[in-house]
Amino acid sequence: MVFCKDCKKRVEDCPHFVYPIEAPCVSVFDPKIETLAYSRDQRILQIKFKTGQVWQLFDVEPMIYDELRDTTISSF
Repeated sequence: MVFCKDCKKRVEDCPHFVYPIEAPCVSVFDPKIETLAYSRDQRILQIKFKTGQVWQLFDVEPMIYDELRDTTISSF
């Protein structure tokens, strides 16, 4: 179970919870990362880890996503 560091509630119950972005998920070559998704309109990078955690990073430049998506080495 994962808890929010700000409100100490379960992530699913906290007001800081965000929904997945509507963008295609792309598999990447990385031992820790399962998929990447990127919303160019909102400039949000979504990273799904093989542990099940999902992170969203805001205000990410498109070229950073492109580079991460196209890399063939472990980048994380």
